Amino acid sequence: MIFSLVITRWLHWAVCILLTSSQLFRVYLLPRKEVTEERNVPLWRNKFLSGLNRFDYTTWTLALLSLFAWFAVTAWSMVGPDESMDISLLSTIVAQTQVGRVSIARLVILILAGICLIVLRRSNAAEKGRLLRLAAMGLLVLNLMMLALVGHASATLGPASGLHLAVDAVHLATASVWPGGLVLFALLLRSVIAAPSSDLRVLVARATRRFSACSVVAVAVLGTTGLATSFFFIHDAGDLWKTTYGQLITAKVLVLSGMMALGAQNLLVLKQRVELEAHLEKAGRKMVAVRALFRNVVCEVGLGALIILIVAVLGITEPPQH
Repeated sequence: MIFSLVITRWLHWAVCILLTSSQLFRVYLLPRKEVTEERNVPLWRNKFLSGLNRFDYTTWTLALLSLFAWFAVTAWSMVGPDESMDISLLSTIVAQTQVGRVSIARLVILILAGICLIVLRRSNAAEKGRLLRLAAMGLLVLNLMMLALVGHASATLGPASGLHLAVDAVHLATASVWPGGLVLFALLLRSVIAAPSSDLRVLVARATRRFSACSVVAVAVLGTTGLATSFFFIHDAGDLWKTTYGQLITAKVLVLSGMMALGAQNLLVLKQRVELEAHLEKAGRKMVAVRALFRNVVCEVGLGALIILIVAVLGITEPPQH
């Protein structure tokens, strides 16, 4: 039961983050104006965006299925293995529990976001497309933030309850920028490596510059909100190694430190090499700096997936009581 709960939580959180990241990526990292100015880019861009559309539909479908799976496993854990689940009991869980009400609200939000994505695929009007993209992005960010309502933050009592929920919601939303955006950035790098050209080297240099700036802000927000959240449960340093919850927090910080070390190398070393390579005629088709950046980003993605797994375990682990 615990294994099923952790896996469904991990999968659902991961695909919701990726689906949101995809919308942010299109708006921020791949602006239409800059891309269409390059000579050899439009065909590449259309092919890449077509792949992103398939990515969106896949993650959206997985988000819906994993939401149902997560709710089913959670409801089963509430009832217990010795009790049988029927319609009346299921409707009671849906209507009278926090997880039930939030799951229904998030299901509606995901369906609305999916409608926006489908209409976007069939829409040719640029202005309408931008509005639909922003609507989908807003709905998906809201969907992520609502996860705070079924976490430990929702159990906080007293005047600090609202602050805790807000901090947790911001933390969740920021995860769609980094580490969620790393997956989309890796897809961009892989696509450029597969079809190298001088124009695409310039594009990837610009995207790297924008993503680096965005990541620095996201890491600062994640660090601040994560530290603030831990203050609600970790009341002294001993909790970090004496309690299971504290040990998981410590593991999360260590993995995050590894991601930040790779990110620092990307920011301080590889970003400059990618920009230099973009303006070198002799760079040819090897794209050494872009390939090195891609390898680092893939490693960051792996560590990011591990962090989300740790968070999934944290969500079902009782915090220290004081």
